[in-house]
Amino acid sequence: MKTIHTSQSIRKKDEHTAANDDNITMASVYLLSLINRTIDIEGVFTMTGTEISNKWSKFSIRTAQRSLNELEANGYIKTKVSGDMFNQIREVETLEESDKKVVKPHVKEKSLEKRQKLELFEKFWNKYNVKKGKKKAEDKFLKLSMSDCNKCLKAVDSYVIATPEVKFRKHVTTWLNGEHWNDEITIGSVVGAYNHNAQKQREDRAAELDRDALLQKEKIERLRQRFEKFGWQKPFANHKDLTEKRRIESNGFTADIEEIITKRLKREGKQFKK
Repeated sequence: MKTIHTSQSIRKKDEHTAANDDNITMASVYLLSLINRTIDIEGVFTMTGTEISNKWSKFSIRTAQRSLNELEANGYIKTKVSGDMFNQIREVETLEESDKKVVKPHVKEKSLEKRQKLELFEKFWNKYNVKKGKKKAEDKFLKLSMSDCNKCLKAVDSYVIATPEVKFRKHVTTWLNGEHWNDEITIGSVVGAYNHNAQKQREDRAAELDRDALLQKEKIERLRQRFEKFGWQKPFANHKDLTEKRRIESNGFTADIEEIITKRLKREGKQFKK
């Protein structure tokens, strides 16, 4: 398919306008200037994407075609297709600046809103604290309006307080799909959640103290049984005990002198009484 660019209205100001247009890449600005210069010299521009790539090595075929499409989408050129399906000719005319109609959304505003939503999502995700399905949740969050995103961030605090047990919270995507930021969370449910959480903490602390007390009791009982068997008087280490301790430590192990003495006394069947 032959692409013919004809124009009698290209102006240098079009290049300056395109250079300051956030919707136009520098490759497209450069191509517009080349089209302008060629028409100034030859009176017409007749090149396909392949021919552009062959003449100007900075352009690949794909980049040349993409730049043409980009200039057309943003109103710098106008395309008209004529001919039959076997011999199509696409005529492209450049437009006056007053005739341009930009059809793309403003990229800067769109990217700024996305960054703001991503920042809100990170805060929301950390507060929600259910670390599953982040990608799906993020995609759903970005589709919400900015107003709903702010509502989510405000509502998540109450929801987290009302559901202190993480395992009972909904998945983030489920919560977003159900629009649960509009749910009414009563003061009673929040207070009840606080009381439940406090009660659970007290029970956990009590259980921990009971375990510590039980361990201490078992330790005392083991000491009592040991002293009943070997006597309450602490025996002294003799030469053999110290020799055995040094031998064990020379092999890279830790040796307890009292344990060595206890084993010796047990072997000898001796008991030391007060």
